[in-house]
Amino acid sequence: MTDAKQLASAERAALIAPAGYGKTHMIAEAVANHSKGKQLILTHTHAGVDALRKKLRLLGASSSSFHVETIAGWALKYAASYPMLSSLDIQKPRAQDWNLVYPAARIVIADTPVTSVVSRTYAGVYVDEYQDCTIDQHDLILALADILPCRILGDPLQGIFDFKGMKPVNWVDHVDSNFESLQELEYPWRWKDKNVALGEWLKEVRQKLLSREPIDLAATPSRSMDYYELKTPEDQRKAGWKLVGRCKKETGIVIFNREQVNHCAKYVNVKSPGWFSCIEPIESKLLDESAKAIGSTTGNARALAVIKFAEKCMSQIKSNTKSIVAILESGRKGTNLRKNVEQFSFLQRITSDQSVNHVVDALISFRRMDGVRIFNYELYGEMIRALREFSSGSYDSLADAVWHVRNRTRILGRTIPRKTASRTVLIKGLEFEHALVMNAENFDARNLYVALTRGALSLMVVSRSPVLRPAY
Repeated sequence: MTDAKQLASAERAALIAPAGYGKTHMIAEAVANHSKGKQLILTHTHAGVDALRKKLRLLGASSSSFHVETIAGWALKYAASYPMLSSLDIQKPRAQDWNLVYPAARIVIADTPVTSVVSRTYAGVYVDEYQDCTIDQHDLILALADILPCRILGDPLQGIFDFKGMKPVNWVDHVDSNFESLQELEYPWRWKDKNVALGEWLKEVRQKLLSREPIDLAATPSRSMDYYELKTPEDQRKAGWKLVGRCKKETGIVIFNREQVNHCAKYVNVKSPGWFSCIEPIESKLLDESAKAIGSTTGNARALAVIKFAEKCMSQIKSNTKSIVAILESGRKGTNLRKNVEQFSFLQRITSDQSVNHVVDALISFRRMDGVRIFNYELYGEMIRALREFSSGSYDSLADAVWHVRNRTRILGRTIPRKTASRTVLIKGLEFEHALVMNAENFDARNLYVALTRGALSLMVVSRSPVLRPAY
């Protein structure tokens, strides 16, 4: 099995590391103990950046011996710093804009003076989660590999991102043909001293998935995982309650498939209100649309937009504001209102005054209504932060303030609630103590593997059938 010293001494190599097998530790140990000079460490998410920095500090790596950044951030920095070379005139890329950033950065670092700057700045490069690279990112890394010793790490079985028009790398076609293959990591460290039986079972599951064999959950050895047959929707609620019982002081995650956006939202809002919190994508369409709706309206329309946004973050808003919505939609004064008068008064201020401070007051007051619980703290908190920053006059629009608030979260990292419900695409790379995989029959092989490997202490799986035959 490959060790950190071998990884550090490689000139141009690729290492496959299954989930929970110590990939982050391997990179940190290679940099801290076996690499010379400053190492550039690239990954895809700021959560990954944070995890790598923490591990490097834990192993005593000098801050001068490494620089950790997202591939996107590093590429944008070089492309934007040399606009005449890159022909890039975008400072705040969104979605498809990134199709222009990576080729622009590749052109820049291939220029002889910039190549010299890169080679003098860094002694080598490590790239984490390589299975999540697009072809454009891959081409950029190949250009870097022509300048510096380059070691890439990843796992083809965890490649679950949807690149929306950007083609992902194929490990055989793009990695094996360009990098020396090191021996795959073999030990499931995540489950050592926590649940060895689960780690060993997941090792068997991985081989079955790679061999395209079915997985029989009912035949699983005891202590490995718990299987619950899904017969009625109430079984989902019961399984969630079991998870709550397991993680009173520990972390827990309910995992839905990447496509089950509505299932996840309904679960935290209706089936388990107050038990779990959602995680939103950094580029949240829901937050952007809500900011535009609130920011572009006035009067009663703005008040209604605020209520609609609150429904996306809190339970029991619709029932509590039914009479208020009727008053706002009809244009009546609402003098006979007997319930939630305080909240109505804040909404009235919104209708008569353009200041977004009244929106903040209204959203905060909603928390005091009967039975209301926040199930999306992140969305709720980011909107309030954006509203307050917009009120300071620093931004042209509320939507612009939201972009900057979310970008700050992207850079600094997000706080993950102790009890979370989310989708595979948003929690890949994160570790929890307890995990519940919901509707496992709907997962394809890669999403299933990511979901099954999140919990270190325990795993529960809910499925309509004990035999899983995931698509590939």
